Amino acid sequence: MKRVLMGVALAAAASAVWADGYVGAAYGSSKAGVKCESGMPCDHRASNPFKIYGGTKIADLPNFGMEVSYIRFGSFDAQHATQVYDAGAAATVDSYEKHHINARAITAALVGRYEPVANLNLVGRIGLAYSIASVDYAVMSVNNGAASGYVSNGSQTSSKVKPYLGVGVEYDIKGIVKVALAYDWSQYAVAEEKGNVSLWSLGVQKDF
Repeated sequence: MKRVLMGVALAAAASAVWADGYVGAAYGSSKAGVKCESGMPCDHRASNPFKIYGGTKIADLPNFGMEVSYIRFGSFDAQHATQVYDAGAAATVDSYEKHHINARAITAALVGRYEPVANLNLVGRIGLAYSIASVDYAVMSVNNGAASGYVSNGSQTSSKVKPYLGVGVEYDIKGIVKVALAYDWSQYAVAEEKGNVSLWSLGVQKDF
């Protein structure tokens, strides 16, 4: 995690020394597509998702640029039916397994901007995401027919290259800072868990 943040920070710092570079940070609300079995509770939304990013315009093409970002989509939960051994009843019984999924990504994208009115930019992003996802398994143990708490059942981590898309709006406040509203979309996959993941965020952006 520290290496990821350091890499993005260095990329953002590098953009600052290029002409028309910028850096930004945003906080928001994310949602993931998780597999939910019938009757099983799932948590599609995460707490504390955020994005940090940096970029620069392409020489001779002021409406286009390149951008890198680190996006923490957050953690999500899914539950699946399973069976466990009930030592008290000396029998195999029905139970469920919780899948706690954590999704994040490093993105590289081509960015296009259009200014319909002064100080307001419409933004589009298209590129690739190095998607990193992990899943922690926990099984509900049963004793004498009663649930007795979750027991860890291992974990898995997977990294894959996935498509990345984004749209947004930027408003320039007197040339000092920009307020940025953005929607970012990608995908994740780890073990049997996979799906779309997205982030709505509001943040600030500083141009150089």
